[in-house]
This record gives sequence, structure tokens and C-alpha cells, in this order.
Amino acid sequence: MESWKPWKRALILKVLGKNVSYKFLANKLNDLWTPICLVELTDLTMNFFLVRFRCKEDYDHVFHEGPWTITGNYLTTRKWSPDFKPSEDTINTTLVQVRFLGLSIEYFMEDTLLHCGNAIEREVKVDKQTADTYAKVCVEIDLNKPLVPFIGLGMSYNPWSMKGYIKSVLNAENMVTYKMSASEQKKP
Repeated sequence: MESWKPWKRALILKVLGKNVSYKFLANKLNDLWTPICLVELTDLTMNFFLVRFRCKEDYDHVFHEGPWTITGNYLTTRKWSPDFKPSEDTINTTLVQVRFLGLSIEYFMEDTLLHCGNAIEREVKVDKQTADTYAKVCVEIDLNKPLVPFIGLGMSYNPWSMKGYIKSVLNAENMVTYKMSASEQKKP
């Protein structure tokens, strides 16, 4: 539809587990994304925001390079859709960064890490900045379902973790809570 054309490069945002003001979010997003062109932010109420990008490069960067965090809370991003109503919407999924701790070096291959990410939920991408001590993968998780605490790989079970604040975010959103760190888990 022609009337939807201005919304082609628009995203709906929400900071999980935290109420933020328009001015606070606008400043944080500008620092976080360092856009090339003008970015327009609109408060949609109920802690949802609409962001419109003038440049395709900025839109692609924000939509494809996440997950993003604001003051330690995940920023959900999704494409604009017609008839979006904040009062009727729920956040069911979000992108998170998962770390595989103590993984043997032979498993640091992209296809293996993709397989590990898919064992948790829907894997999105392997982080190219994977460190020597742990591997990082971007995974889309369903906030309404419990997650698996270990990934079976080779002859052992390998713990994984998300950044600690996801646990409090899930509690704040009244979602299922899971233990994330290896020290809190018991092997199956």
C-alpha cells in the first residue's frame, strides 16, 4: 500500500524490564548506534517506541547487528507492522547473546556454533568477536518457554550463559525464570 511507504524503514522498540523516557532513550540510541542520517523517534505509549530511519544503512545496521542493550536491559526490535497497538501487544521473543563456556577449541567452528545455538532456541548468527575462552552466538529466545541448561557436544555437556541481566528482565516481565550460570546448574 502506498500509504505505508514512509514506514518501510521503521522499527518498533521496547526496552525489556525497564521504563525509559523519550529523551533518555533518544540519547542512548544515538550513542549506541551512531547513525549516519537523521533518526526519528516517536513514543507510542506503554514503553513502546517507533524509530524511523532516513538511511537504509542505518536501518540495516540496527536491525541486523543486535542484540542491543540499554543500561543492561535488552532492547527488542521488530519491523513496523500496520495497526500496531501497544495496549494489545506482548513481547514473546527477543534476541540475546549466549556464551558457551569452556568449549573445546575444536568446536569453535561456525557450523558447530550454529548447531549449538539452535539447540537452545532459534540461532540467528555467530558473533565474529568470539573470544579464546568462550564462544558467542546470537539466539532468538521465546520468553514464554524454559531453556535447556546444557548442550551435549562430543563426550560432555557444556554449560552456557546469557548476560546476567536477562534473569531479572524475565522476572520483571513476569515470564518463566531459568537459572543461567554454570554455578547454578546441575548436570543432567
